[in-house]
Amino acid sequence: MDAESYRAIESVLIRYATAIDERDWNLLLACFTENVEADYGAIGIWAGRRSLVDHMARRHERFGPTLHRITNVAIQGDTRSAQATCYIDALLMPIQVGNPIRRAFGRYEDLLVNDDGSGWTIGKRKFISVLITDRA
Repeated sequence: MDAESYRAIESVLIRYATAIDERDWNLLLACFTENVEADYGAIGIWAGRRSLVDHMARRHERFGPTLHRITNVAIQGDTRSAQATCYIDALLMPIQVGNPIRRAFGRYEDLLVNDDGSGWTIGKRKFISVLITDRA
C-alpha cells in the first residue's frame, strides 16, 4: 500500500470520529459506502449507511459533548481495497447533571474500498467492545 492511500484511509477513520463529535451527519454519511454492513455487537447491526447514521444521530441526542478518539491504526491492502484495525476510546458526557458519564473502549475492524477512485469509504465494519462503563 502506498503512503497516500494509507493517509487517506486513516483520514476516513478520524473523520468518522470527528463527524460524531460535531454531530455532522452528512460528514458521517460520507465515511461509508451506500450499502455498508455494520456490526456493532450488542449496540446493533445495520445494512446501509442511512440506517446506521440515523441510528447514530438518535443515539447521541441524549448526550452533551462527546470525544471519540481513534488510535493504533493498522492498515493493509492495495489502492482499491484495504483492511484497517483501530482502537476507539469514547467519552460521552450527559446532557443533564447527575446522569452517568459513559466511557467505551474497543476496536474497529473495517474493510474500506476505493472502487471508483473517488475516495476511500468503509464498506464493512465490526466493532469489538472491550469495556463500556457508566459512572455517576
